[in-house]
Amino acid sequence: GIDAISAEILRIATLLADGLESIGFEVPTPRPIRSGIVGARVADGRELLRLHGVLEKEGIVCAPREGMLRFSPHFYNDEEEVARVIEVLSAVDGVSR
Repeated sequence: GIDAISAEILRIATLLADGLESIGFEVPTPRPIRSGIVGARVADGRELLRLHGVLEKEGIVCAPREGMLRFSPHFYNDEEEVARVIEVLSAVDGVSR
């Protein structure tokens, strides 16, 4: 039902926010997470577009928005997909966060 879906979205969004913070990104999303939108601040526009391109090449969907990578996990996303986002971003050389 809707309550289970909502809880799962918030759980996955929280895992993503925690993971992004663990690799040095600023995540200005208020805590506790109350929606399925997670932003990760990036130092400048060129870096934002570069990281977005890397993620897109790896099949990871996000959007460059207002100086952040904007992720919108949903109930069908899982821990492995969150780990993949963190893995890909961790592997990018010279990331300016």
